[in-house]
Amino acid sequence: ITKYKNIELELNEKEKKYQTIFEAISDGLLIIKDNKFIDYNARILEMFDCAAEEIIMHTLFHYRFSPPTQPNGMSSRELALNKISLAYQGVPQHFEWIHLRNGKDPFPAEISLTKFTFDNEDYILAIVRDISQKKNIIETLRVKEESYQLLYTNMPIGAIQLNENYNILNINPAGKKILQVETLPEASFFVEFIKPYLQPSNIDSVHKHLELLLPNNFNIQLSVHITHYYSNEKPMILVLFEDITETQQLKKTCHKQEHYFREILENSRQILYKLNVKTGNYEYISSALYDVLGYKPDEFYSMTADEIKSLLHPDDLTKADTIVAKLIHNLDTISNEFIVEYRIRHKNGEYKWLNDKYQFISDENNTYIIGNIIDVTQLKEVEKQIQEYINQQKEKK
Repeated sequence: ITKYKNIELELNEKEKKYQTIFEAISDGLLIIKDNKFIDYNARILEMFDCAAEEIIMHTLFHYRFSPPTQPNGMSSRELALNKISLAYQGVPQHFEWIHLRNGKDPFPAEISLTKFTFDNEDYILAIVRDISQKKNIIETLRVKEESYQLLYTNMPIGAIQLNENYNILNINPAGKKILQVETLPEASFFVEFIKPYLQPSNIDSVHKHLELLLPNNFNIQLSVHITHYYSNEKPMILVLFEDITETQQLKKTCHKQEHYFREILENSRQILYKLNVKTGNYEYISSALYDVLGYKPDEFYSMTADEIKSLLHPDDLTKADTIVAKLIHNLDTISNEFIVEYRIRHKNGEYKWLNDKYQFISDENNTYIIGNIIDVTQLKEVEKQIQEYINQQKEKK
């Protein structure tokens, strides 16, 4: 009987091997006979969160494992019996199914039903795969795709997608509006226009400001961003473009206005200035400073508050407390406007009378003094002469 014993041992080894494989497979495995479960692997118990006795001799459509109906509206019982019947007829079945975990929590699964014969009896092998994670990933991707599509369709800047041969794959509504086209072929003139910038380079993207002539012979200014990327391992090009015609026109207008006001400031006979209270330094002073006091603005920019104070006439140092000391000490309150007259030494050594009209302004970071200064030296001399004349007349009387 040695031969038979060896065969028996070999069969036992094979049985152990297949049992090990049966238990080690990550998918759930069920053996079905007469529509009922007669065997299972450990993954099934984990998947359905149930005990062994709850599996054996139950059906695929039992309320413990399936809801009354499936997403297509069909009865779980009728649908399951139909799938099993087809499998028994030798037609393998592969379908999605909603199962229940712990008898209450639904989860999606992929099920395969295949007939096999053992000892002249037919059985069904059911492979059950939990695809909850897969479904979550698909749903996340779907939501993202919808979000990207919504953004692509509704963003206010134009977008054109090209393949490596510069063929237009799609264009968003904003792009059609900017280029004044309705179809993809109509936008080909734009691709020809930017073709010199479409060649791949050692940088990921290119940004250009370009002037485009539209088919209606109207020129527009565009800000164009060109990006090279890969989609499904195929090189692609994304062109984003924005009509900045109005913006550029506004910039030109602003530059013109700025130049206009700068000319006024620089040619004014009044000294216009902006002084930082915190640092005590001038941040702006007009070129009229040279005409009035003989100093260039750059010379005053480099002076400290004490150095400026040293230029005041000794008799006017008390007044300096209102115009210089406030530059050194923190201001508790900010008044609307101040006017003060004082003498300050010209670069040639002479003193000039100045009328300084100024106010304090502040932002989130600093407080500034802005003002305008007029040379009133001649006026003071005239006032002095008038006063002397009045005094002489009084003495005569």
